[in-house]
Amino acid sequence: MSRKLGIVFAIVLMNLLAGAMVLMGQDTPPSEPTRETFTSAATFSSRAQVGQTAVIEGTLTWIIGDPQSVLEPMRFTATVWDDQGQPIARLTEIDGSAYTYYLDRVQVTGQVSALATSRVPTTLSVTSMREVAPGTSISSTGPQPFANIACAFSDVPARPKTIAQYQTMFGNTYPNLDHYFRDMSYNAINLTGSFTVGYFNIGPIDNYFFDPGIYDNPDLGLIAQDCAEAADAAINYATVVGINILLNDNLGCCAYGGSFSYTNLDGANRTIRTTWDPPWAQEYDVIGHEMGHAFGMPHSTGPSGSPPSGLGVYVSAWDVMSDAGGNRSYRPCAEFSNLYGCTAQGMIAAQLLYPDWMPATDKAFVNRGFSQSVLLERLRNQPVGSDDLIALIPTLSNSSLDDDFYTVEVRENVGYDQNNMVQLTGGTWTTLIHFVDRSRNFQNGQPLIVTAGNSTAINGPAAMWQAGESFRDTTRNVTINIIAREGNAVRVNIGNNTARPTNDALSSATVVSLFPFNATPDTLLATQETADPTLTCLGNQKGYYTVWYRHTSTSNQTIILNTEASLYDTALGVFSGSPGNLTEIACNDNDTTPQARLEFYAQSGVTYYFVLASPTSSVFGPASLNIASTPASPVSTRFTTTSPTLTWNAVSGIGVTYELQVSAEASFSPLAYAANSIAGLSHTVGTALFDGTYYWRVRARFGNGTFSGWSTVGTFSIDVP
Repeated sequence: MSRKLGIVFAIVLMNLLAGAMVLMGQDTPPSEPTRETFTSAATFSSRAQVGQTAVIEGTLTWIIGDPQSVLEPMRFTATVWDDQGQPIARLTEIDGSAYTYYLDRVQVTGQVSALATSRVPTTLSVTSMREVAPGTSISSTGPQPFANIACAFSDVPARPKTIAQYQTMFGNTYPNLDHYFRDMSYNAINLTGSFTVGYFNIGPIDNYFFDPGIYDNPDLGLIAQDCAEAADAAINYATVVGINILLNDNLGCCAYGGSFSYTNLDGANRTIRTTWDPPWAQEYDVIGHEMGHAFGMPHSTGPSGSPPSGLGVYVSAWDVMSDAGGNRSYRPCAEFSNLYGCTAQGMIAAQLLYPDWMPATDKAFVNRGFSQSVLLERLRNQPVGSDDLIALIPTLSNSSLDDDFYTVEVRENVGYDQNNMVQLTGGTWTTLIHFVDRSRNFQNGQPLIVTAGNSTAINGPAAMWQAGESFRDTTRNVTINIIAREGNAVRVNIGNNTARPTNDALSSATVVSLFPFNATPDTLLATQETADPTLTCLGNQKGYYTVWYRHTSTSNQTIILNTEASLYDTALGVFSGSPGNLTEIACNDNDTTPQARLEFYAQSGVTYYFVLASPTSSVFGPASLNIASTPASPVSTRFTTTSPTLTWNAVSGIGVTYELQVSAEASFSPLAYAANSIAGLSHTVGTALFDGTYYWRVRARFGNGTFSGWSTVGTFSIDVP
C-alpha cells in the first residue's frame, strides 16, 4: 500500500514540476494574491500589523481644530468609518483629496503605522485614495437643521449663555447664522428646523482628555457621543444633519469643525456634521468658521506666490474661513457685541464651490486656449442679476475644478462684506483674485489670495484689483485684466493660455517701416497703460484697449490711417515726441462711421506714434489698422516778385485751415511774415520781401482747435530784377 502511495506521489510531483517548467518556459510569473479590503473596524483592528500595506473602505470624515491663540498649533484628524459607525482607521499623510471626497465612501491604501488602542483606531499612512461612491446620507442643499446642544462638564459650573441666547444666534435675521448661511449660499441652504436644547451634564472634564489634568488633547469623539446621548430624549436625530456642541469650558487650544459618526442615535448609526465650540468660540464669526468646516470648506490664505502654513494661514480678512475669532488682529470688527462677538464676514467665492452653493448659471468658465470678457456682479448679490458671480480659469483640464484654477470675484461695501470694505480698506468695491491649489495640504489653505507683487499685505490695496490693473501668471500663461466698472458690474477680460498683443504698451510699439501697412490685432487682452496719453477726440480721456505702432518718416509725406474693417467702434491718435513727452498731432474717434480715419503731414526724420484705441470699456475685439502715404507737393524756390505765392498739399480733416510762417532765419526768429486761418492750399505773401533767401513752413489747424506738426522747412529766394 505504501509503495502505491509513493508511486502516486511521484507521478503528482512530476506533473507539478512539468507544469512549473511550462510556466517557466512561458516566462509567466505567478500571480500575486488579491489584497483583502477591510470594511469592518473590528476585523481590521484584529488583523492589522505595523508596517503592513492595507486597503480599507468606508465613509471619510475629518475634523479641523482652530486655535484661539496664535501660539497654539492647528489640529487635524481624518477618519474612515464602517457601516456600524465604528472608526476603521485614522489617516495620516493625507493630501488635498480629502476635501474632494469629504463624507463620500472611499477606498484607501496605506501602511499601518500604529495599532488601535481602547480610544484611538488603527492609524494608516495614506499612499492613495479614490472615491467608491458619493456620499448620500447628508445633502449640501436645502434645509440643514442643526441641533445646538449646550453640554456642561459635570464639575464645571459655568453657563456661558442661556438657551434663549443661543437660539437667537441661529435665527433668520441679520447677523444671525441662519440669515448668514442663506446669504452665503444664495439660498441653496437654510437652517430651518434648527433648535437649541440644554444644558445637559456629561462627565467631569478630566474624562474627556487623553491626558487627564493636561487639557490639550481632547477626545472629541467621546465628547460628541456622550453629549448626543445625554440629549437623546430631547432630539429626533433622524431630522438633523448637524450638531453644534456648545460647551461650558475650553477644549485645550481650539474650536473644532467637521463631521463625526455617531452610534445608536435613535436606533441608527449616523454621520453628522459637527462642531465643538468652547465658550470663547461661541460667537458669530467663529461658529460660522467651524460650520464652514462642517460643510466641507478648507481654510484660505495667501499670498499665492508664497503661501504660509500652520498658524500663518489665518491672515485673510476677506474670508470667514481664514481670519475669524481669536486672530482678529487682522480684522477689526465693525459690529461687535459683548454677547455674540464679531459679525461673521463673508466667504470668498472659491469656498462656495466645495459644497456646490454657487449657482451653476452664474459660473463663467474661461478654458485653456480661450479668451473671454466677463461681467461680474458683486458676490452675494441677491436676487442674482443677469451677470456672472464668479470667473473660473482652470489651468490644466478644461471646465475641471479637480486641478488648480483661478477665481475672480467682486466684493462691495454691503451686508457681510462691510466690515472689510469700510474698516479695513476704506473702499466701496474691489475685485479679488484667488488661486486654488488642489495639491496643497488643505487645512493649510487651498484658495490663495493673489496680490500685486506677491505682497504679504493681503488685506489692503495689494489684494484689491481695480479698474485698469492687470495680473499675469507667466508660468501658466494666464492674464486677468480688470477693465472698468459698468453699471452694477465690473468688466474683467481674461486670457487662458492665449497671446495678448505684444504692442499693448507704448514702450513696445510695433515698428512700421514701409507703406502700405495693415495690422489685425485682437484687442480683448489689451489694456489701458499708465503711460498712455489722453486723446482730445475722446474728451481728453485715455482710450481703452490701446495698441501702439511707431514710424520714423524718411521723407515729407502725407500719412493716412483708417480702421474701416474693424468689428467695433474705434479711435485713432497720432503723436510726435518721445514716451513720456508726447504731443498730439491728430485724433479721430468717428469719421463717418463708428470707425476712425485721419491724415497728417509727416516730416522727414521725425518719429510718430500711432495708437488704436476704444472709446468705451465695452467695445474690443478683432480690429484692422490700415496705413498709407502720399508724397509731398513740390515747392517753387526762386521768385522774381517781392510777394511770392506759396503752395502746399492738402491735409484731410474736418474744418481744416492752415497757418504759414516766413523768416529770413532758420530758427524762425524773428518772423518776416505770418498768416493763419488760410482756407486754400496756396497763399500770397502779404508784404514786400527784400531780396535774399527765406525759410518757410506751414501746418494744418483742425476744426477742433488742434494742429498738425509743422511741415518740413522749405526755402526760397527773392531776386527782383
